[in-house]
Amino acid sequence: MAAETAPPPFHGTDTPVFEALAEALIAAQTYAGAAADFASIHDRRGAAYGIRCAAACIASAASILEEVKPAPRSKPGAAA
Repeated sequence: MAAETAPPPFHGTDTPVFEALAEALIAAQTYAGAAADFASIHDRRGAAYGIRCAAACIASAASILEEVKPAPRSKPGAAA
């Protein structure tokens, strides 16, 4: 079994990317909470709007994550 590799060292240049990621996720959380509130009062339109906005924020966060995602590791036994 191959030894686990350590995560890449933190680079100060990643800070703005992580701040943008956190901002997108906080917005998603806010919209999801609003959607839950609308759903609890049976407001379909408000719930749908909140869910769509939360989904857009999650998609944005996933896109931002690509900037800091580590390179894929080769699978054990695969040719190098």
